[in-house]
Amino acid sequence: MNQPPTTDRTGYAILLILCATFLIAVQEALIKFSSSELTLWQIFTIRGFLTIPLFLLMAWPVHQVGAVWRGSFHKWPMARAACMNIMLISIYSGIPIMPLATIIAGVYTAPIFVALISAYFMNDPVGWRGWLGVALGFTGVLFIVQPNGDNFSYFTIFPIIGGFFYGLQAIITRTKCRAYSPLSLSLSLTAFTLALGIIGTIIMLIYAPTTEHPFLTNQWYEMTPRAWAIIAVLCVLMATIGIVMPMAYQNGPATIIATFDYTFLIWAIILDIVLFSDYPNAASISGMVLIVAAGLLIARK
Repeated sequence: MNQPPTTDRTGYAILLILCATFLIAVQEALIKFSSSELTLWQIFTIRGFLTIPLFLLMAWPVHQVGAVWRGSFHKWPMARAACMNIMLISIYSGIPIMPLATIIAGVYTAPIFVALISAYFMNDPVGWRGWLGVALGFTGVLFIVQPNGDNFSYFTIFPIIGGFFYGLQAIITRTKCRAYSPLSLSLSLTAFTLALGIIGTIIMLIYAPTTEHPFLTNQWYEMTPRAWAIIAVLCVLMATIGIVMPMAYQNGPATIIATFDYTFLIWAIILDIVLFSDYPNAASISGMVLIVAAGLLIARK
């Protein structure tokens, strides 16, 4: 483990979170783009096998390979990794059929859950501003999900589940993982993802389910040169994000970093339009605005 930061470096943390949100948006767009030629479990498995040695190689020059490896399998880094992987599966379940911005908006219900978790488990009063944020966020979710609409899909609920676990990992990172090296946190996340990829692959091989969502249920596709190139880029993105994201939350107040975390939604909208010609409708935009307003209210509390 490293010594935890003794003082916040807010400007540095903001720069880190802006870089992280852009890279994550690029990563999700690339996964959406390749969802017809790779399966989720294929990505998890191959990327995991290739990225773990990369993390260990990064630790080699400072003679921290053993410390990074041991730290990654401690209780709290693995708990954080479990939350992150549940969040990833929640958002990837709908990524081939839903706009990126809609998925990300669902994930950004995280501050609502952070407020509720903090109130219940940490005796941190929500207050009127927090409750107003919860109400606005819930209204925004209804705008996006449209439970009574003709285009309602149960897949729109999964990003909200992801939002709960994203909020939970943010609390764990800030309160329990400040003393851990970002490489250890990244390695624990990658190892957990690799294990899920192997388990998912075995399940699909045994049961071979037939569904309308082959990204989740198909067996592996043939690895073409194009597929290998996509995996290689995803490995680099995962390695970079896995270090930059926890560093942002370790070096700055969670309320401020969470505010700039919303730039992820802006990047997602831009990439939706540029890459997929997918323009958000009025209801989705209204829901996103309400969710962002809710998050900012709660963060300022």
